[in-house]
Amino acid sequence: MSFLVPSQNQIDQFRITVFRSAALQGNLQELAIDQRRDEFTGAQVPRDAERWRMEEKATVYVIVPDDAVRDSIQTLIETADLAAHSHASAASFLRIVPFPTNGCVLINHNLPDMTGLEVVEHLRRRGVALPVIVMTPGADPAMGSAAERFGALLLEKPFVPRRLIGLIQMALSR
Repeated sequence: MSFLVPSQNQIDQFRITVFRSAALQGNLQELAIDQRRDEFTGAQVPRDAERWRMEEKATVYVIVPDDAVRDSIQTLIETADLAAHSHASAASFLRIVPFPTNGCVLINHNLPDMTGLEVVEHLRRRGVALPVIVMTPGADPAMGSAAERFGALLLEKPFVPRRLIGLIQMALSR
C-alpha cells in the first residue's frame, strides 16, 4: 500500500479552505479541530488564513417592510457571497446596540415608521458612518440632494439585480 504525500502548498490551500468554510458557516468546532491538529503537528498557519479568521465579514443590513421583497433581496445578496441581516422596520434596525461598523445599509425609502432618508439622518446624528443605499420609487431632485447631503446612494426601482450587487460592493469598498 502506498500513500500520497501532499505538498506544503496543497496543505496550505486546504487550511485556507477549511478556515474560510468554517468562518462562513460559523462552525467554530472545525476551527478548533484544525487548530489542535496544527498544534500537534507543529504546522504553521498561513498568514492569509489567520487574517481571514480574524476579519469580520461585512454585512448588508436590509430594511424592507414587505416580507417577500425582503427575502428575495436577502437571497440575492447571499448568492453574491455577502452576509445579509434583514429588518422589517427602521425601528427594529435602529435598536441594534452596539451599532455595527463593518457593512452597509440597504433601505427602502417608504417605510411604515419613517422614511429611508430619516433613517440615514438618524444614523449620521448617532455618528454611524455606514454607507447607505436608499431604494426609491422614482427620481426626485429634492431626495437626491438630501441623499447627497447625508452621503447616501440612491437606487431607483425597479432595478437590475447586477446593479444592486454592484452598488453594494461599491458601498462596502468605501
